[in-house]
Amino acid sequence: MLARHYGTFFERSAAQLLNLLLLVSVLAPLIFLLNVLLAPAPDNPVAILFNTSRLLLVLIISVYGMAWFTHRYGGSPGKRLMGLQVVKADSGEFLSIGTAMARSALALISTVSVIGILFMFFDSHKRALHDHIMNTMVVDDGEDDPGLSLPDDWERRL
Repeated sequence: MLARHYGTFFERSAAQLLNLLLLVSVLAPLIFLLNVLLAPAPDNPVAILFNTSRLLLVLIISVYGMAWFTHRYGGSPGKRLMGLQVVKADSGEFLSIGTAMARSALALISTVSVIGILFMFFDSHKRALHDHIMNTMVVDDGEDDPGLSLPDDWERRL
């Protein structure tokens, strides 16, 4: 196996920050509209359910959105802007939508718990806990790197 550049903690953190900025810019208007049009009075018991469902909606959109980008383009918008992509550790191929969904959900849990992220500091391939569980890794996007092969159908994904 040829040497690869693995996404470092700082590169992946910058990518997550870019993802967060994108997510906020896309979801903020939606949340604002939900608040204006549908928000119950604060003393109404339905308010708790409304706030919970709003949070759940944001989480579902986040997980699915990042999974779709990872499946379709090899990484979230932030990762792609940082020149990184998520691939299967054993083959270097892009992820299936199911694998990408599971990885995105696990990445959310891994990031919130912090423990999963700590794995990156002790792993030679800079893999977080969710990368180990899903057998994935974050690598340089492969430009000028003959060690990284793209899947046969990569042109279809563009």
